[in-house]
Amino acid sequence: MVITGGSRGFGLALAEELGRAGAKLVLSARDPEQLERARNLLLERHCARNAGDVLLVPADLRKADEAERLIAEATRQFGQVDVLINNAGIISVGPIENQTLEDFREVMDANFFSGLHCTLAVLSQMLARRSGAIVNITSIGGKVAVPHMLPYVASKFAAVGLSEGLTA
Repeated sequence: MVITGGSRGFGLALAEELGRAGAKLVLSARDPEQLERARNLLLERHCARNAGDVLLVPADLRKADEAERLIAEATRQFGQVDVLINNAGIISVGPIENQTLEDFREVMDANFFSGLHCTLAVLSQMLARRSGAIVNITSIGGKVAVPHMLPYVASKFAAVGLSEGLTA
C-alpha cells in the first residue's frame, strides 16, 4: 500500500488505520526526517509489526521520475503495489487578486500532477494483473468552489476529473 503525503496529517492517519489492519506500508513525502518520525510513531502505536513493514521513500512527486522511483522501490520491496493512495498536496489561501500564476502552478504540481505521475507509474502493473486500486484524496474542494482557495479548488477539481475518467 503506497501512501503519498504519508508523513503527517491525513496520510499518517491513513497509515495508522491501514497498518493496524495488517497492510505493509510504503510512505512517501519530501522530508526524510518527517518520514522517519512517522515510521517511529507507527511502530510505537503498534500499527506495524516491525520497521521492515514500513518502507520510506523520500521523493518530490511533482517530478515524474521520482514517482516512477517510488513505485519501483515499492514493487521491489513488496512484489507489487495493490493500492496507491494519492494524498500528497499543499494549500494556498487568499483572495484571487493575491494569487499569482506561480501559486496556481505550484498547487497544481503538488495536488494534481504528483497524483497523475504516481498513477501513470503504477497503472501498467495494475492493468497487467487486472487488479489494484488507486485512491485520489480530493476533499470537498474538488466538488464545491470555496472562496479564497481557488488554486487548491482548481487542483482538486482536476483530481476529481482524473478519478472519474479512470473509473470510466
